[in-house]
Amino acid sequence: MTFLGMSPGMMGVLLGATVATVVFLYWLKPPPQRVVVPSTLLWDRLLKEKKRNTLLDRLRWWLSLMLALIIGLSVASGMGRPELSSPGRDVRNITVVIDNSATMATRTADGFTRWEHAVAHAGRVLGQGSASGQFLILDTSGQAPPGEPGDRRSALEVLAELTVSLGDEPQFPDLPEGESEIFFISDGVLVDDAPPEATLISVFEPAHNVGITAFQVEALPSEPTRFQAFVQVKNASDVGKQTTLRLSGSNEGGIRDTLTLGPGETRGRSIDLGSFERGPVRAVVTADSDAFPADDYAYGFLPIRTETRVLLVTRGNVYLENVLADEPRLSLAVVNPAQYDPQVSADVYIFDRFAPPEAPGGPTLVFLPPDVEWLTQTLAVVE
Repeated sequence: MTFLGMSPGMMGVLLGATVATVVFLYWLKPPPQRVVVPSTLLWDRLLKEKKRNTLLDRLRWWLSLMLALIIGLSVASGMGRPELSSPGRDVRNITVVIDNSATMATRTADGFTRWEHAVAHAGRVLGQGSASGQFLILDTSGQAPPGEPGDRRSALEVLAELTVSLGDEPQFPDLPEGESEIFFISDGVLVDDAPPEATLISVFEPAHNVGITAFQVEALPSEPTRFQAFVQVKNASDVGKQTTLRLSGSNEGGIRDTLTLGPGETRGRSIDLGSFERGPVRAVVTADSDAFPADDYAYGFLPIRTETRVLLVTRGNVYLENVLADEPRLSLAVVNPAQYDPQVSADVYIFDRFAPPEAPGGPTLVFLPPDVEWLTQTLAVVE
């Protein structure tokens, strides 16, 4: 006999505690109570009859104790989910590979997901093997811990810990050496490279889905301070869908657009983000009867759209000036050291072979500066 609900050691402790508890309760007797009666004639006769039935009473007590032990041990054994192994029964070693790729989160017509159906199938497959067989659970995303086949209880524990993986690229796992029946439970969408000896259990069911397949926030090449969002939406359903596309940022409001997509149609849309402030940008699509919500959301980030003011203080450096001037996101001002005014504000200060007596009030980049108090002293110049 094996127990699926707990280890043999824990089961032994539970059974021992059950026996000890039942025996203790039967051994425990309430103290006799004193009762005042008007006459002892009737009570003397009753006590004499009680002594004549002592053997029968003891037999009744032992039978009651045995019945209580049987009931208690049966309940305790049931908590451990026992399974009897027959010597003449064929030993079946079972390996279950379950697909936990992103599409397994698709909702089916009964309200459950493909993943929930797959887990139920896996539990039934594990129940087909013999109690003395070896069982192994593997998945297509690498969540199952590496190990050798074990008992059914260990396989069920691994199965309970698995979840749908939305990030990694799924693939059929490497199978351990040894004879075993292989079952592959999948929807067949992202993983289809199962070996021919595997028994395929499909949980696929056609479903309606509209999702975002591409999303990017980027600056216009001609105007680096202007940004737009590129959104690509696909209708994977076999019928046309009217889809609502919403873009929202860190400020109130947002942009809403309606798209009518035919069966299997993919459409891209570029949306100007001139009304958005710096911060995250979220794109959301909604459609009727969408069974796969994981691809309904996408996120981007809108950087600073204003030019960065750069003050370059130099006696003349054509190469440095040209590099900074060619950057469209920078507003460059060039002065010589004699014209430098600490009161002039900038986002970034660049000093070329010069350093003011006091540190400026912003980020600073210096090239070959002289020794001043607010900078670390130059020890040597390496050419």
